[in-house]
Amino acid sequence: MKRTKQHRIDASAKAILMKNSPKNWSLAEPSEDYGNDYFVKVFDKDTDEATKISFIIQLKGTEDYKKDEKHVKFSISTDYLKYYYYKVDMPVFLVVVDTINEEYCWLFIQKYINEELNVKKPNWKSQQTITLYIPIENTFSNPQIIEQTAAEGSQYCNFLVNGTPTQEFIWKVKNIIDNPLEKSKDLKEQYSKIFEAETKVAFEFIHNQNDPDNAKKHFQSVYDKTKDDEDNVMAHLNSIIGLIPFFNLLNEDEAEKLFKYVQEGEILSKENDIKYLQHYFYGLRLEKLCFILQNQLQDVLITQKIGILGDTILTPIILKTTNPDIEKIFNVLRRLYNDFSTNLMKTFDENELYISLELFRMLIGMQLHHVQVIYKYTDENTQKAVFNQINQLISIFKKLINFTSEFEIFKYDLLTFETTYLYLIGDETYNETVEEYIDFAKENKSQYHIERAESLKEKLSKPLNRHKDISEMSDDELHDLLKTLIWTIEKIDIDVDESDEAIVLKRAVRDLNPKRVLDNCKNLELHYGHGGPYAKFFGLASDGLKTIYCKHGGIITNWNLDDVYDEFYNKYCKECEHKIKQDFKWDPDKLSYVKSKKFKEILDKNPFIK
Repeated sequence: MKRTKQHRIDASAKAILMKNSPKNWSLAEPSEDYGNDYFVKVFDKDTDEATKISFIIQLKGTEDYKKDEKHVKFSISTDYLKYYYYKVDMPVFLVVVDTINEEYCWLFIQKYINEELNVKKPNWKSQQTITLYIPIENTFSNPQIIEQTAAEGSQYCNFLVNGTPTQEFIWKVKNIIDNPLEKSKDLKEQYSKIFEAETKVAFEFIHNQNDPDNAKKHFQSVYDKTKDDEDNVMAHLNSIIGLIPFFNLLNEDEAEKLFKYVQEGEILSKENDIKYLQHYFYGLRLEKLCFILQNQLQDVLITQKIGILGDTILTPIILKTTNPDIEKIFNVLRRLYNDFSTNLMKTFDENELYISLELFRMLIGMQLHHVQVIYKYTDENTQKAVFNQINQLISIFKKLINFTSEFEIFKYDLLTFETTYLYLIGDETYNETVEEYIDFAKENKSQYHIERAESLKEKLSKPLNRHKDISEMSDDELHDLLKTLIWTIEKIDIDVDESDEAIVLKRAVRDLNPKRVLDNCKNLELHYGHGGPYAKFFGLASDGLKTIYCKHGGIITNWNLDDVYDEFYNKYCKECEHKIKQDFKWDPDKLSYVKSKKFKEILDKNPFIK
């Protein structure tokens, strides 16, 4: 009787499997065979005693071994997969053998079905065959990996087939079915594990999927369930740590809630003598206070900058109030930095290295935010001193996280800091660092950090906005500067508010620089009429009537600069042969641009528009 080709391939696959299987594995063919199955029992390599590890190998030989850089693609009947998934309560490893080149790879079938196919191809059971993607690194070169996978997978498969046993059944097995004290203790242990697992799930929602909404729900769930629960203090503290990043410091109500959570964490840590978390929450409070003060400092510096717009009603008030305010904020910030550094050093003294790194991460973030706040308002020597300090901190941080692989999670922060620092000092190698950040995030499949790194790359792709005089600013930059000033002083958002005051201020801000109009022709002349006292309070006398004149055309008046030019252009400029474009240089101290004697005479005769 002649053997079929498949019989020959199967025989070759079996020979290759037997040759490469570890000597401490015993392979036997089960009596009830659903294919080329082998029951594997693992023995101790030193004592030859049987271990508790056993599993099944489903062997598949092929002469069409489809391999790329990462996977071997193998098509298999779904009947096999359904049988093993629903009927077999012990681990099954599919072993695919290339009988030509004697290569092979393996796959833990039940786990692959449950975590890959059920998630990505939920309708796989309706297919006749399906293609599996088997990692090429899954060989027998390190059999301990397979043995460990089988050991951990035993309970996994049992639960898939037989379901999770009830708590009553567990108590019966433990022989505590009629002991309420033991039941209570066991329940507490179970709840503690659930709270720990739910907190872990919340962090995974952030890092693996970048899903903050679901993450917050889980953190809040643990927080609510463990509040005032003396048996689950750590779960409650971890839920607080998870919730804190969700609050916006720029919103007063949210900032107030944030500090309540931080205070709760400090109190609980102290009451339960958890020193490392006492240091953590204290440092967290100082960090958040620092960010709030830095934002206040930014507002004051922007307010002060308005003084260079010219001598206005507001200028003396600004100069009188902002200088002491700036000094006061800097003094408080110095005290915060000193307290933070003292707290950080205590964690080193107490050998709490992980918390030391957490606090170090906060400190570098505080310093980077600080330098970005003061960047436009300080001289180069001051900037250089701050940058040198940040560079030293980053260098220390890098050495600390390289101390052990357990601190690899901090590499995300390190790459963020290095990228931002290089960008701020004008070193273009920041592009390489941000790409390293992206690659590291992809390698670790952290969707949160992938998107964060991409966002950082986009943000830093724009040229750094270095110090500019008012006259050098674009319309958008002027708008942002004055919008911040008006919000700081009057709490009016000129982009959103619809009040009469907001409309007047928005028009005055938009029409402050006439360059976009006067660039069109050097023959144009422009006069700003008297505005109201409200806009002048902010140094904005550009809210009044605008009058455009040209000796080759005529004269038009309107409240809005763009509207008056559009009307003037349509009436006089479209077919004008005298049009000569120019690069107009705006002088912030000069409001009107009247050049000809004729235009002056017209204005003198019309006091309304003047």
